[in-house]
Amino acid sequence: MKVTATAELVKVDGRHLELKVRAEDEVEEIGAGTHNRVVVHVDKFDARVARKMKAE
Repeated sequence: MKVTATAELVKVDGRHLELKVRAEDEVEEIGAGTHNRVVVHVDKFDARVARKMKAE
């Protein structure tokens, strides 16, 4: 059976994102819920990790 998944961005709070997710097959809904993500600035993250590595 074909499965379709959708995600809708429902809230943005600074770097925090909340999405409403849903999956359905050709007959019915097979799953639904919410998913939270945080936007990560890679350069800042890498610099923080590098500082930790030097401290060890």
